[in-house]
Amino acid sequence: MNRKASWFKRKSSDGVFLKLTRNLIIFSLLAAFFLTFENSYREEARLKRELTDWGAQIARGMGEKTPSCADRYELEGIREHFSALKRIYPPLRAVRFIDLDNEGNPLLRVCSESSDKDAPALSRPLPEELRAAATRAAKERKAEVVMPYGPRRGKGIAVFAPLGHGRYSGMDAALLLDLDPSLVSERIWKAARLPLAAVAAICLL
Repeated sequence: MNRKASWFKRKSSDGVFLKLTRNLIIFSLLAAFFLTFENSYREEARLKRELTDWGAQIARGMGEKTPSCADRYELEGIREHFSALKRIYPPLRAVRFIDLDNEGNPLLRVCSESSDKDAPALSRPLPEELRAAATRAAKERKAEVVMPYGPRRGKGIAVFAPLGHGRYSGMDAALLLDLDPSLVSERIWKAARLPLAAVAAICLL
């Protein structure tokens, strides 16, 4: 009888231990997943702030007024500036300029490759998902970052910064920086590595 009672007592204590262990693992997994999400969210917010500040610095470096397509010397200087930026920041893929038409719609300026300095600049509409951010940058002078999610998936990070300062601070123009979308995944992965490693360790218990 004592042997049977001892067996039941041992089974009961084993059951309590297993239950506590299971609850501890579940709690640890939930905490690790929450930490992963929190770190990813904070890293994305930090990346946006960095890109916003960086875009504003580049826009100020363009001078008081927006560069003109008619000025070949100025355009050549911009190309050299872009090459230097590309060496410093490899994710940068393109530097473009945004103007607003008479109705306030943002247009992507395309400078002609013609040798005729009087050749007019061409314009084409921006993708729908970029228009609101471009308008805020050009008209309201607010720097914006559009991440590669939803319609922008795989298309690149778009950083908008208002152009013109000093006497030209009222111009409706903005700078558009196009960056490789892999920058987001690299930064998020770096932030999430430790929590994910903790999850993997818990799963191996």
